[in-house]
Order: sequence, then structure tokens, then C-alpha cells
Amino acid sequence: MNDKKHINKILVVSLSNIGDVILTFPVLDVLKRDFPDVRLDLFVGPKGEPLVKDNPAFGKIYVYHKNEPVLSILKGIKELADEQYDLVVDLRNSAIPFLIFAKKKTPPMLVRPQGLHMRQQHLNRLGLVHRFNTEASEKVSLRLAPVAVPDGKYVVIAPGSRAENKRWPEQGFAKVAEHLAQQYGLKIVLVGDDNDIAIAGKISKLMSVSILDLTGKLSLPQVGYLMSRSSLAVVNDSAPLHLASYLNIPVAAFFGPTDPGKYGPWSEKKIVIQNTSHCPACVGDRSRLHDCIQAPSFDDAIKVLEPWFREILGGK
Repeated sequence: MNDKKHINKILVVSLSNIGDVILTFPVLDVLKRDFPDVRLDLFVGPKGEPLVKDNPAFGKIYVYHKNEPVLSILKGIKELADEQYDLVVDLRNSAIPFLIFAKKKTPPMLVRPQGLHMRQQHLNRLGLVHRFNTEASEKVSLRLAPVAVPDGKYVVIAPGSRAENKRWPEQGFAKVAEHLAQQYGLKIVLVGDDNDIAIAGKISKLMSVSILDLTGKLSLPQVGYLMSRSSLAVVNDSAPLHLASYLNIPVAAFFGPTDPGKYGPWSEKKIVIQNTSHCPACVGDRSRLHDCIQAPSFDDAIKVLEPWFREILGGK
């Protein structure tokens, strides 16, 4: 593995959910930096495909669908084996590297490290096959798609999330957006997928200032372009959190029961709002639903956020 001349084709076995795929981008960036002339192929779930499709940084994109017929799975394994990959970096911790007889491969991970952010866990997988410098490198894994951006400074707010217990209430987001608009003169842009349209609509109705609602209207690469030119992002525990983190945009994130130590923002400038102390489910009552995401009121949140906002944006 120390002789890079023997590495001509690399396969990275990535993950399925959008946020999880973005968390693997630093690994892909390191591989492209250290092996600039090597073909880098990806094995990814269908939700993550739009993030990497048509990106010249990558070669073949294999899309894995759950519940495929056995014959289809075997055919796919044979196709991968026929490529005779020199190195397989398996971030899914699957049997694929062994089934396709990869020449070099990351070993199986029998026990996951506790308390370590998933981004770092993925980077550590590289260290099992080679001595990589995992410091920040050029970001090539996400090919941004240009889209019209507002004039002047603006904040991107992503109030949705796949799970209800990861969504801070619409009223809270509306008040934070009003505060940013009135106190700092920021324009407000809402983003999300089709499932978040109703949430964005409720926020719009609660606000007295005009906003730009782009929910359900942009692809993820377009959301990334929008974020890359924003002053900060205000998000739940969701894919936009990891998108903003990858782009190193200042991130304010609201968390419910999920561990921000493993899945929180990883921008240089970040802040997490979380209150699980009054959540019965979080303190051990598994018969109760998680209501911790409802716990931080606007007043509670703004006490924590306002000093950080002043640091990021400057006071008036």
C-alpha cells in the first residue's frame, strides 16, 4: 500500500442516507488528493446518488437498492469482482471487500468507537490501510450547481428533518428568523425537500418579514451552492446540517435525542442547542416518546445563540 504505483482502481463502499453520504465526503477528498490519477468508483444508496452523479471526480457509480432479488445482488457482486479493485475502502462495514476479492481492503470493524464523530470514524478507516494526512483538503466530492442567490447577506434555514423527533417547532424557527432579519439585517431563505414544504409554509405564515421560500425547488447541489454563499445556516439534525458542515459554513443546529458528539455539525464555527434534561425518554423511560426537541423555547435558545450570532455576524 505504500507503493502508490500499484493502485490503479479504488472502490469506496459508501452509505445510504443523504446525511451519512455527506459525512463520507472527507474520505473521498483525501483519496482524490493522494491518488489524483486513480479511478475512484463509488458504491452508494439511491438517496445519495444525486450528490455524486455526473461528478468528474468519480468513475463508476454503483447504486445499491435494498430488497433487490438475490440474482440481481449476485450479478452486482460479480460485476464488482470483475473490476479487480486494487483497494476497497468499506465505510459500510460490509462483506463486499471479501466477496469481490479486493487486493487491499479496510478490515472489518468489530466494535465501533464510542463518542467519536462519524466523520472522524470514517477518516480513521483510511488509517487502517495507509498513512494518510486527513487534514482538510480541496473539496471535490460535491459538485455545486449554480442557482440565483439573494442580493446582500442572507441566512439559510432548513427546518425539516426525516424524523419528527429531530424537528424543532416551526414557531421557534420563525422567531429565530425574525430575530436575524431585524437584528442583523439578514435576508431569510428556507430550504428543504418536498416533505418539508408544509413546514416551511407554516413558518412563512408566522413571519412578519418577507422571506424567500425555496423548499422543494432545489436539488442538493443547488442547496449547497446557496449555502456556500450564505452568512450561516440554522438547521435541525438533518442532511442540510452535514452539507453546511462540509462546506464549512457557520452552523446553528437544534438537536433532540441524537448524540451531537457523533452526528453534530463539524464546521469550524458551530453551535448546538439541545435540552434532554426534561425528556422522560432521554432519562430512561423507554415507554415515553422523545419530546426533548420541543424543550428549548425561543427564549432559551436565543440566550445561547445571541452571543454566537454577535461573534459570527457582528452586533448592531
